[in-house]
Amino acid sequence: MNEKTFWTLSQAVCVALWGYCFCHAARNKNPVMPAVLAAMHASEYLLVGRKAGAGAGVSPAVTLACTLMLGFTWWVPTKKGV
Repeated sequence: MNEKTFWTLSQAVCVALWGYCFCHAARNKNPVMPAVLAAMHASEYLLVGRKAGAGAGVSPAVTLACTLMLGFTWWVPTKKGV
């Protein structure tokens, strides 16, 4: 498996995790899981994502959206140029 395929599959797993978190929150009427995931990804944006996006020439809005949705599965390959 090449590196691009690995990161694409990792991103799909991350999107599935978001889906699971929202389904779990709706079923149990408890928004903790998506809130924790959003907080983790927001901290990634502040600590690493902005710099990785800027270094790759990606706009701040796209960088924010991708980091909040995909977390490190977006900024690591972006930073590596994959």
